[in-house]
Amino acid sequence: MITIAREVRGMTQMQLSASIPKLSQGNLSKMEKGIIGVTEEVIEKIASALNFPVSFFYEEYIFPPFSNVYYRKLITASVKKMSQLEAIFKTTMFVVDNLLESIDIPEYTIPELDVENEFAKTNTNKTTQRVEDIARRVRFVLGIPDGPITDISDILEKNGIIIIEINTDMAKFSGMSAQTQNGAKIIFLNGNMSNDRKRFTIAHELGHIVMHIPFIAISEDRDLENEANVFAGEFLMPYKDFRKDVSQYLSYNHLDMLKAYWRASKQAIIRKAYQDQIISAQKYQSLMVQMSMNGERKCERIIVDFPDPKLLKKIIDVFYDDLGYTQDDLTQAISVNLNSLPLMINKRPNMILLSSKTRIQL
Repeated sequence: MITIAREVRGMTQMQLSASIPKLSQGNLSKMEKGIIGVTEEVIEKIASALNFPVSFFYEEYIFPPFSNVYYRKLITASVKKMSQLEAIFKTTMFVVDNLLESIDIPEYTIPELDVENEFAKTNTNKTTQRVEDIARRVRFVLGIPDGPITDISDILEKNGIIIIEINTDMAKFSGMSAQTQNGAKIIFLNGNMSNDRKRFTIAHELGHIVMHIPFIAISEDRDLENEANVFAGEFLMPYKDFRKDVSQYLSYNHLDMLKAYWRASKQAIIRKAYQDQIISAQKYQSLMVQMSMNGERKCERIIVDFPDPKLLKKIIDVFYDDLGYTQDDLTQAISVNLNSLPLMINKRPNMILLSSKTRIQL
């Protein structure tokens, strides 16, 4: 727990030990590895230096392992930055499990479908087509009508997935999906991305939750990131409806209207049209060149709407509004000061107390 708290603050062992009188880096390293014990006095000093409640360091929690498969990031991200981000994820997952001991959220209802086995009896052996079939099935189960998805966060949160935006300057990090010790499904999202990128990242991570995380034996030769991208494209822009908008004529000038309607980036629209064989490779290259010439490969025109995720905020509001907790009460209850975590949580809606164990309805 010392290691997690230290990494949340982005501190090295040397930096933490230097901030605490008479604590050497060697002893701190041995404490973190469990080689030597830690006195209450030292714990109190560490807690003060890291701005964590003392109780956090006495918690027993099994932090799940993270696989690089579930990161949408470039390998150029620094080890220190990734360690800090992982520690923030782990601490937030610990917080979520503590919060959910008192509150029920919507039940997780999204099917988990194996790409290799689920469609083994179909007529296609192409992974891309299988993944697209899965994306369409998930839309059907969730009751999503034809056309674009207006509020992807609301749909997933109503079906038991907590979406949490992280305030991070790691531009190369987009999102990560995880399951807590107690089984809560979470999608972590870089809250500083463009709205269209947020929407695609959520759909991408949903693909991991549906097709990859539940299954242990996955062939090493499968490209799981590409499968999640294909899932996201079909989930957000289903072929049957999408082709009607792009089959007649897809031009660079046409992209503004398509982006505003489908709420997806222009690059995602172009890739989807090429993936679905609606446009040729030559047309794909031509559109991408025009995107570059107009400076839109890094920053696109047209801002799409993205209603903020609200489930985590509603969970916290129940403690304050319905259960009568103060901020200090909540910090004591969950062993973490939420204000010290870089979570982007918006204004508080009113909640309704339904029973001794409050259930949140979205």
